Amino acid sequence: MRILILSILMAAGLAGCANPETGKQATALDVIGTPFYVVFKGTTCLATALLAAPASAVTSLSTSPYRDETLSQLSSGVDQNCGGRWVMPAS
Repeated sequence: MRILILSILMAAGLAGCANPETGKQATALDVIGTPFYVVFKGTTCLATALLAAPASAVTSLSTSPYRDETLSQLSSGVDQNCGGRWVMPAS
């Protein structure tokens, strides 16, 4: 069991070395922090989706003049919290 957990943590840590967009090399902090970054970003993404999905459904059924703007803001929020890289950015 320990070997499995250690293997998962090492694989997740190595993901921090992959494809830095900024051209900078990943530091040890980036490699070690990536698993935590993924957990926190995943939690934030899940919470955003759980709140945005019903809110967008209710907004779609409404006749509010702000309906399109609200749907656009909900979509933007989900894109911001769930999109992008899931690897800690190279510092």
